Amino acid sequence: MEQVYSEELELPLHQPVWKFCLLCFLSGGIYLLYWQYKSWNYLKQKEQSDIQPFWRAVFGIFFIISLNRKLAHLAGEKQGESASNYAVIAGVIYIIMYITHKFPDPYWVISLFAFLPLIPIVKYQNLYISEEYPEAPVVSRFNGWEIAIVILGGALMSIILLGFLFPVPEDPYY
Repeated sequence: MEQVYSEELELPLHQPVWKFCLLCFLSGGIYLLYWQYKSWNYLKQKEQSDIQPFWRAVFGIFFIISLNRKLAHLAGEKQGESASNYAVIAGVIYIIMYITHKFPDPYWVISLFAFLPLIPIVKYQNLYISEEYPEAPVVSRFNGWEIAIVILGGALMSIILLGFLFPVPEDPYY
């Protein structure tokens, strides 16, 4: 059933996958909190529930599987059972990759790529939005905050990369 897009309805983020990946990577995963918040906020409106999207995003590691299942279910009615199964698998892989931020050098870098298992979920979300709200725009341009993330995050990731390529030698006299 096609629904009418209106400015009052806060849709989840309808953006190209490359933009999602770039912002997640350059923000060190912080953008993923915003993506989760927007998705939970839409589900709250759609289901008319009393969930707290902010807290579900903040404690996203505990709610990511539930969010994935709900988003996959929205688009997954056409995808079949595999969408729901992948949603759980993606959530588990995300959690495992996320907790690697506590690992010693250089293994913590794996956590910078924790968003990768969520790419199909973003695709499901985009599919759902484009089918349910065909007039809803795909936001591929960067706004001011996103430009700041790209500039500051790009600088920070460059410094991290330089640190890996040119490690500081250990001082035997220190």
